[in-house]
Amino acid sequence: MAPSKYAIQCDKEHSITSLREVTQRIEHTLPSKRSFKQRASEFRDNCDKDFVFDSIHGIGFYKGHPELLPTGQLSLNVGPSFVQVFDDMGRASTPDGVLKVHLKCRIAGMFPDSEFNPISAKMDIVVMDSTCWVEETIPCATETKRIKECSSMTTCVHVDAQTWLERGTYCPVGYDVDRGSMTYLKEGKTPKENIYLRKFKDGLDDVIESCGEGKWMLQEKHADDFQSPGKGVFQFAGPIVGCRVTSVSFTGLPCQQPGNITEEEVDVQPMVLDDPNTRAPADYWLHPCDCAGKDWGDNMPVDPAVFALLPPESPDDFIPSPLDLVVGQFVCPPGSMIGDGPIYETETQSAEMGDCELQCKNDEDCHFFWHGKQLSTPTCRLYSACEHLLREPGLEGVLKAVPKSPLCMVSNPEACWSTRLRRYALTTSVPQGYEYWNLHAECDYMLLLGGWGVQSCTRPSLRELKSHEWQHKRQLPLEFKHGTKLEVTGEAWAS
Repeated sequence: MAPSKYAIQCDKEHSITSLREVTQRIEHTLPSKRSFKQRASEFRDNCDKDFVFDSIHGIGFYKGHPELLPTGQLSLNVGPSFVQVFDDMGRASTPDGVLKVHLKCRIAGMFPDSEFNPISAKMDIVVMDSTCWVEETIPCATETKRIKECSSMTTCVHVDAQTWLERGTYCPVGYDVDRGSMTYLKEGKTPKENIYLRKFKDGLDDVIESCGEGKWMLQEKHADDFQSPGKGVFQFAGPIVGCRVTSVSFTGLPCQQPGNITEEEVDVQPMVLDDPNTRAPADYWLHPCDCAGKDWGDNMPVDPAVFALLPPESPDDFIPSPLDLVVGQFVCPPGSMIGDGPIYETETQSAEMGDCELQCKNDEDCHFFWHGKQLSTPTCRLYSACEHLLREPGLEGVLKAVPKSPLCMVSNPEACWSTRLRRYALTTSVPQGYEYWNLHAECDYMLLLGGWGVQSCTRPSLRELKSHEWQHKRQLPLEFKHGTKLEVTGEAWAS
């Protein structure tokens, strides 16, 4: 609940109204009608409540938090300790759902020359809590929604008005210096639904019925509008919608329908072709999850990178090269580590990737190894097993699996994952015959949670030889003998 922003509003004697980060210090110059400029040497401050001014040190305090410094700079300390101020206020209902502390202050400046009389100016200070509590009515009940990092500069607002066109979620565009308030915009599907929400300003806006000083005003977006959010300048040219706004309150962005993470629009033959004269199914069709023999070549859907890994002079069943599992900070549990611990590079011992891989291949008990840097030192770790992934901050490297028996290679791991396997990963079902399945699924789950410690995951790429029928599959011939029969089905994505 630590407050993150505050608003500074001056009286009419000042021409500037601004909204600043609390970490900035605002140089305060008192107004003067003299024809020359002279800086005050001493400043005093007095606010209306819970305020104490230390005249000896020239510092003002609001409930123990420094508010005015001897140099005249305003630097209200609203750090974590300021949370108690809002906690003491309770979660009282406010129109916009955010707790605020309003201070009405007068700052006086004295000059070193006694011939000059002191001058003073009023200043209103508003400190906003960075957490909003908004009540929303749902069927049969009223719920309180918590919105973190809440501020008028970054948080959208919900507008309740008379018509559906006016109601909705408006998000911040920028702070309007002339009108002294934020400008919000609701974007719709048609030009008439693109509407600004801003404050009405006497003398700046045309006189409009039901609109008055400081009231919320709705106005259509127009091509002739001019805006410079960085400078706080806004000029509006669109038709006025009105000022009959019932309420404006902070709100979170509505949840959008998640994207289809099991995308099936993969360029694969849509019809399954089979030779009915053979026992094996789908002779002339290959799913991305099927293994592909060398006879299929690099034709669709085989990934050319996978085809390049197939040894040209060996049979389809061979022992694959070590497979990347996870790149990042994840390793296997320490209980499965072989030896006395990690192998560090020294003046007499190398710990390069090739050295680590060779040690694992030469050790019958080694089935996984990790290579990377641990605290900037090249390191190798050998594992006999890897039941699950374990994140270890301070590491940066790659975890690899070392197959020790013949396996076949999935024809297109990425397409296989998106069309079929992610469904298994998001449920308790386990697909048959995929090597290192749990590690692949855990890695993808880490990515879905935000990807902390994960740079990349390799999709399931190796399958057991007898997990499915694949060695008979071949490309569809360019021509057939007269009278040849084929069976065609549309179950292309049947699992």
